[in-house]
Parts: sequence; structure tokens; C-alpha cells
Amino acid sequence: MERKNKGFFIDKKVPRDKRQTIPLIAKGSEIVWIIGMRDNSLYRIDDKTKRILEIRFERGV
Repeated sequence: MERKNKGFFIDKKVPRDKRQTIPLIAKGSEIVWIIGMRDNSLYRIDDKTKRILEIRFERGV
């Protein structure tokens, strides 16, 4: 995901005060997943996948 988070959130019409509350998963400076909004196609499971890390996110726990 090469776009900056700010531009992504603006396009999705996420209010400025809510942007800091949206969890995301990153590998270094690269965003892997903005939970509930978008994932990075480079990290999707396919027939070449050898290892999987399962991450579950539950709100209000």
C-alpha cells in the first residue's frame, strides 16, 4: 500500500478524530492490514503460501 494513510482515510470519509482509533497491522513501515477496511494484496494467502499467521481482532473485549 503505497498511499499515505491520511489520503486513504479521506477517500473513505473517515472523520479525522476517528482515524487514530482504527487498528492496523504493519511489517516495519509497510501496512499489511487496516482492520475492517483494507488488506495488502502482497500478504494474501494463495497456492504458494507456506506459513500463515492468524490474527483475530474483536472489538469491545
